[in-house]
Amino acid sequence: MQSDCDGVAQWANSPINEADLLARHGWIASQVEALRENIISNPHYFDIKIAGWWVWGQALWLGDGWCSAKISKRQMPSISTNKGIFKNESSRDIVDYLNRLSNRIKKVRVCCGDWQRVLSPAVIGTSKDIGIFLDPPYKGTEKVYGEVSVGVSQEVFEWAIERSSFPNLKIAVCGLNGDYDFPKDWIEIPWKSSGGFRSSNNLSRLKERIWFSPNCGDIQLSLFA
Repeated sequence: MQSDCDGVAQWANSPINEADLLARHGWIASQVEALRENIISNPHYFDIKIAGWWVWGQALWLGDGWCSAKISKRQMPSISTNKGIFKNESSRDIVDYLNRLSNRIKKVRVCCGDWQRVLSPAVIGTSKDIGIFLDPPYKGTEKVYGEVSVGVSQEVFEWAIERSSFPNLKIAVCGLNGDYDFPKDWIEIPWKSSGGFRSSNNLSRLKERIWFSPNCGDIQLSLFA
């Protein structure tokens, strides 16, 4: 987006077609290793076709696994989607949307690798107040994100418990009801996701929870209505 919003919008401005969705999913998944190597080795590298197809498919793909080589099942696109680029009606709207998104994330700092690298004492030890929002792969779904994700949810839970008494840390952990057994002084907030395709049969959306550490204080429940 930063290098060529118009070009990304051109590739993203495609009709909704199941055959295209499956073909692009498989093609991008086959490029992942080369894409990763190019991104970390060439500071000038970008690919507007991959970027455009990715944002197009991300708005259409149901559930997890878009562009993941682990997911090979056939899947319908979302029939009633109005998210992402499909909130807009023309290529000019898509360009405006991508430019606004680019400006919004301009100051975001992106790190790659193990999640604990950005939560080391050297990073968080001296700041006065830090909000930490942890959204690990839900238990039982870790392999969707690759083998390295197995066990991460338990690591996140233990990390959060060990640091819940740190006065400068306000910690939130996402999961499903029954995934964790937080102490009674943690605040548990239930919420309901849209659930995606066949949402009426997706019982997991009714089990969504966010747990807040004691230092978070009063929670604005209206945010989860």
